[in-house]
This record gives sequence, C-alpha cells and structure tokens, in this order.
Amino acid sequence: GGVREAYVLPLDPALAGLGAVQVTYSDDGIFHVAGWADDGASLLVMSRSAGASLPDFRLFKVNLAGRFGDAPAADVMGLGMTPVPLSQAKDGFVDTESGCVFFVRMTQSSSTARYRGGTAENLWAYCDGAAVAVALTGDYHGTSSTPKPYYTPKGNYLLFLSDRSSVDKDATPAVMNLYAVRLPTREDLCGPAHDLSFEHDKDLTGSALPASAVGAPLALTSSCDGMAVSDYAVDPVTGAVVIRRGADLLTLDRTAVRAALDSAGAPPPATETLLPLTVHGDHHLLHERHLDVHATKHITHIDVSPGPRA
Repeated sequence: GGVREAYVLPLDPALAGLGAVQVTYSDDGIFHVAGWADDGASLLVMSRSAGASLPDFRLFKVNLAGRFGDAPAADVMGLGMTPVPLSQAKDGFVDTESGCVFFVRMTQSSSTARYRGGTAENLWAYCDGAAVAVALTGDYHGTSSTPKPYYTPKGNYLLFLSDRSSVDKDATPAVMNLYAVRLPTREDLCGPAHDLSFEHDKDLTGSALPASAVGAPLALTSSCDGMAVSDYAVDPVTGAVVIRRGADLLTLDRTAVRAALDSAGAPPPATETLLPLTVHGDHHLLHERHLDVHATKHITHIDVSPGPRA
C-alpha cells in the first residue's frame, strides 16, 4: 500500500454521496491527525517537515474550504499543507477563545515506559505575535502529552496525559494517567496586551509559565492494577471523557468530571464506567486448526523415493 493520508467523512446528509474525501497529498504521509482548527475550517495534522527547516516532525494546517462543494473551485486554497511555525511540534490544538496553539514538543526517542530525559514529551503554548513559546510542564522531567481543551460554564481546562506520580517536579515517573489544569488565557501566556513576550533568563530558549497561573495538576484518573491510560477523547456534546486502558474503553461522565474540576483540594478521581462494546469479525477463521488426515480422502499424489528407506 501507499503512505497514510488524512481523509474527512462528511456527516451532513446532503453530502452523504461524497464518501470519505482525501484532503492531504504528501510524500511521507500523515503520521497523526491532531484535530480541528479555525472553527473547523482547517484540519491540524502531523507530518515530516520537508521544507528548509531541520528534518523533523511538525504540525501542518490543511485548508478544507471548497473540498465539499461549499465554495467555488476558484476559491479552494491550500491544496498543500501550511506549516504551523513551531519546531518539533507533534500534537496539539488551537484554543478557540485565545487563538493560541497548545502543543507537544519533541518526538520521544525512547519507547521505554517511565522515560526521563532530554527528549521526554512536554507541553508548550504559543500565541501569534509572541517572541517565544511558553513551557507549560517544564517543571516536570517525565512525560506530559496529548493536550485537549475541556470547556465548562465555570471555566476552561487543559487535559493531558502524564506519568507523574505527584506534583513534585522530581517525582519518579509512574503510570500514565489523565490530568487537568486551568487552561491558560492569552494574558497568562503573553502578559499585558502591549507586551507579547515574557522576560526570561538569557540561558533559556523560551519562557516558563508560573505554576500559580494554572494551579497544580489535578488527577482525573488513578492507576488501575498498573494499567496506564494510553489515550482519551472528549465528547464535545455530552462533556463525557472516554479513556483507553489496554483493550478497554471506559467513560468518565460529565457530572463526575466537572465535580472533580470545580472542587477545591484534591478530590478522588472520577468513576470509570466500562463501555459494553462487542467487536464482530471473522478472525476466528484465521486460527490454526487441527484436521484429521484420511489417506484415501485427502492425499492427492504420492511419489516413492528411489533410495533406501529413511
């Protein structure tokens, strides 16, 4: 087969006849679909940088205007992919309120669990016009990844996965769980409107957001017999969070998640409910089977060796 590309499947009944529409055409393929941008007008994907920058992964915007007959062909722009001006970004989202990009920097060089090192995944944020990106989890030396927004009437939050065992920056990495902090605003990230950059030490290549700006990370899940949370998704309609542990999908309902986020102190993690999913397939036909052989029924050809018996 060829390289992996990004497709969009319209849910509008009026566009049902289109089927899945391919929206990227790249040499190296798409490694990850990060999400939506520009209020759904663009798709955010991760691919290998093929420009003048150092060879590495980065985020690209794919313009979807006109792809589904919603604009004249002459108005279709960006048939290629527009690079997001962030080096080594591999996952992220664009906040609809601030317009800032929250992203994961670094592609971890090791697949080892509980990895600590210079290429551990960590969270950053960047706002247009700022001099530098801002480190959000630079005070922790383990892994922090998979950022997603969670909007509530009482405030907005940043969800992410991390293997931290406590809020101590030198804590020993443990099992990946789901955490939340307050979603930084543009003012948090850029300071006053007239100053789009932080004052930072000369030895640093970027700024670090003070922990007081977002609060200590709040654990929404806990270790379950050592099984890590490997992925999750937020349902924007119901507000529920779906997590994956091993081969199981579990839900955290909106009431439990919001209660944990809005409470003071350190509440117990939200209750996880197993989704009763059944996958049907013919994989059992691929299993090895023992068949009894009958000489007169199954043997179709015999060739006797001319040499001595073995």
